[in-house]
Order: sequence, then C-alpha cells, then structure tokens
Amino acid sequence: MGGPRNNLTWHPAKVRYRVYALHYEGYSAAQINADPVVAASVAKTGYRLHNNTLAAAWRSAEYKRYAAGRDKTFAAVEGEQIAQRVLEDVGALSSVTDVARYELAREIRELIGVAPDEGESAVERIERLTRSLATVTRDESARLKAENAELKARIAELELQLHEAGESRKIASGLSDDAIRQIEEQAGLL
Repeated sequence: MGGPRNNLTWHPAKVRYRVYALHYEGYSAAQINADPVVAASVAKTGYRLHNNTLAAAWRSAEYKRYAAGRDKTFAAVEGEQIAQRVLEDVGALSSVTDVARYELAREIRELIGVAPDEGESAVERIERLTRSLATVTRDESARLKAENAELKARIAELELQLHEAGESRKIASGLSDDAIRQIEEQAGLL
C-alpha cells in the first residue's frame, strides 16, 4: 500500500519536475508526452503518462510545492526588477556604495524569510555582508581620495602654467603690471 499513487512518481525527479514545468507553462497532456525528455523516460520506465496520471500529479503535494516555489520566484524577480528600475530612475544606484547597500538590503530581506543554512547562521551572513559593504565603502573612498589628489595636482600644474604664461607676456612686452592693466582696461578686457 505504500507504493506510488500514479505513474509519474515512477519517473526520476528530473523528469517529474520537467513535467511540472511544462504544465506550469501551459502545455497540454499531449505536448507534455511529446517532449523528448518525457518520452525517453516513458520508454525507459514503461510507465505512460495518461490524463488520469497527470490529473493526479497536478493535485499532488509535490506539484503544489513546485508551483508555489515558481510563483514565489517570479514574484521576487519581478519585485526586484521594479525596485531596481525605481532606484535607477531616482539616481539611487549612482555609486558602488549605493549598489552594495541595495544588495545588502536585498540579502537581509531574503535571509529573514529563509531557514538558517547548515554552515552559516543568518546573523553571521548579515555580519559578513555588512563587513563587505564597509570594505566597498573604504575602497571607494580611497579611490575618490586618489582622484581628488590627481585633480589637485593637475590644478596646481595648470595654475603654474598660467602664471608662467603671464610672466612671459610681461617680459615680452617690457611693460609694468600697471601699464598692462591700463591697456587691458582701455581695451575693455577688464
């Protein structure tokens, strides 16, 4: 009495989940049976997937878990895409730090709804992700400081070139600063 309740349960899990996926996507019983993976399994096991077998499969707890998992996955992906588009529209993902914060918040949200892993607790994982965010923030700060230093050096270089150009103009003309200023005022440059 403890044997399988329908012919689908005699097929390997890979085939069963393939059948569930095809049904979930709207394929008919004939299309499911015509699928090469399903047809090969039927030929190998000898257990046909007739309409009564498939009807029983759609009522099974295994299929209900499969469908609920797919629904949850699709909802999460769609919510993720919507959130990302909104954040991009408002410019909230303009830096590496913003993206890391977003990913950390997403991971925390996922961990709250998931049972603890065998190797790492949810708290440990959140702490590790937070340390990663701090590292990203430090790395980005260091990069921005380096860029700032490069820009300051370039500004100093340009100011020096400008000063040297002004000195050479004075030397070439042989005029004093006051004389140059008067000429510039008369020309309307000042």
